[in-house]
Amino acid sequence: MAVAVPQADGQEEQREGREGQAGRTARSYRLTAPNAADTAKVARDHVAGLLSHAGRPGPAAEVARLLVSEIVTNVYRHTAVQLVTVTTTIRPEAVMVAVHDTSPRAVPMMRRVPAEEEGGRGLRLVQELASAWGFALHGGSGGGSGATGKSVWFELRSPQGSVVETT
Repeated sequence: MAVAVPQADGQEEQREGREGQAGRTARSYRLTAPNAADTAKVARDHVAGLLSHAGRPGPAAEVARLLVSEIVTNVYRHTAVQLVTVTTTIRPEAVMVAVHDTSPRAVPMMRRVPAEEEGGRGLRLVQELASAWGFALHGGSGGGSGATGKSVWFELRSPQGSVVETT
């Protein structure tokens, strides 16, 4: 049974009745936590729990855990912000995770890392494992001038259009 759900912009979205609703509509969840050493673990457990609840455990959840952990760790290592926010959007065809902080200065950049160096490969992992990824500056005027924060995001999807399941 389809129902019309009013949206904030006055439009209506058609949704399945309760029986089929969870798997067919986009659902977004937000976690805001202190920018602390253990927040990467909290964020990866949060994302994995959401994917499990949505019926998508397994390889996709493990990839999402790894990538969100890398991005949240970058916020901890490269900024002095107080809070980090993780937004997870689960759609039938994809999962998108965005990590937001209020430091526009620490723009993500991949760099060459010597083989013996322990860290510095997080964004390379994101680039290799995500279907798409990027970052956006928030607030201020065009070109990043006066920006008040940023989001680094990634999306996981399979070539067939369903959430990625790696083997």
